[in-house]
Amino acid sequence: KGEIRDVELNCVFLNETASKISPLLEFESVHVSKISFHVSSWTNLRKAPIIVDIEHVKASVVEPFHFLDERAGRKSIQQVTREQLVLMIRDGILKARGAYNLFDRILDNLSVEVSSIQISFQPYGKFKTRRPGPWTPPAWQMNLANIRFVSVNEYGQEAPPEEVWRHNHHRSSGSGGALLIYKKCEMEYKIAIKPLNGDPIPLVTGRDNKMEVQVAIKRRIRDGEVLAVQIDSTIPK
Repeated sequence: KGEIRDVELNCVFLNETASKISPLLEFESVHVSKISFHVSSWTNLRKAPIIVDIEHVKASVVEPFHFLDERAGRKSIQQVTREQLVLMIRDGILKARGAYNLFDRILDNLSVEVSSIQISFQPYGKFKTRRPGPWTPPAWQMNLANIRFVSVNEYGQEAPPEEVWRHNHHRSSGSGGALLIYKKCEMEYKIAIKPLNGDPIPLVTGRDNKMEVQVAIKRRIRDGEVLAVQIDSTIPK
């Protein structure tokens, strides 16, 4: 077991990554109160899941005054034929991915639990100024609580590792073999707006109900590649 406390994430890196998705958001700060790791069995990492326990995450997001160039950092894509790809792998220019291994199994067994995530987003409105006043739009607040990302069996139920992987025991490790991995993510949620110098006004709340997302992942054993992903979500009204 190990833990890290009071972690400030690198917002420069986060903003460079986020700008490729949406240039309308900019992280000001991201603070994590505690991150801990629990390994139930060092001698059986193949079956014993590693639990990542995160306490409280608080992120402040604002509307940027300038946008990053979408072309900045964009990598060019080289198109090659199948024959050229085989030659590049043989000559060592590209390395072929190895078969599904212990490291892949550990990652697929990973469980993550987060006590709470608080995200606030402050737009600056028409005048684009940080100076607060009657022209300042209300801030958006999103609170997520009791977040759990865990492994489940083929019926979507939490179970011991042996039962979670039982449906894969009959699958061949040959060229056509593949693994089916099932995950579940559940959380409580609340969305509100907060006027300047005012109290938050709830818009959407899931405090009495949990949002649940079921994920099915198909991975090829030969090279560990992800072949398909299916996501089903349940959001109570």
